Amino acid sequence: MTLLLVQALRLFELAIILRILMTWFLTPGDRRFLIFTRPIDRFLEFFRVLIPMGRMQLDIGPILALMLIQAVERVLINL
Repeated sequence: MTLLLVQALRLFELAIILRILMTWFLTPGDRRFLIFTRPIDRFLEFFRVLIPMGRMQLDIGPILALMLIQAVERVLINL
């Protein structure tokens, strides 16, 4: 059961990384991928931290989310 949960968390990590890459290459509001992006974006909203960088902003929320998921994985593996 624990290994299954760890594998699910790793799959979710991959989904977050794919979502980050999609923001670089796809236009905002592309409806073709909403079924994939909407659940991930809702999860990432909890971690949204914007750092001002001149006229732009850097969102470090995905980094925080990945760190939390990896911490949970380590706890589950060490049970």
